[in-house]
Amino acid sequence: MIKQVGGEHYEYGDPDNQHWDLMDRWDIEYLPATATKYIVRFDRKGTPKLDLEKSISYLEKQLQCHPNKGCRRLVPLSEMEIWYQSNEVSGAKMVLLELVLVEGAPRNLRQAIKILKEIISAEYNS
Repeated sequence: MIKQVGGEHYEYGDPDNQHWDLMDRWDIEYLPATATKYIVRFDRKGTPKLDLEKSISYLEKQLQCHPNKGCRRLVPLSEMEIWYQSNEVSGAKMVLLELVLVEGAPRNLRQAIKILKEIISAEYNS
């Protein structure tokens, strides 16, 4: 196993089943994989608003590149449920990850962007 380096935000859950392992196993393309990386870690790294804004930008780029397809590769819900349990993921993060990685249609990506903006507005804009 290769250990991720660069911060404590990687030191949670199952070290053998981190976000990058899930993305690799299901061959998830770069933009949604990166967007969901920021969703998973936004409250663990110390820069939550910035991480949520980055997630939005990657989802918007995915929609720009693939306006009629959204995400081209998806993860089965059963696999996501196992991953959630082993990586301490719940609540809004689960909803967002499912919109992007399980459903993945353009309307789902737009819904994820809307939710991310609502989180930023409610939690990080004073």
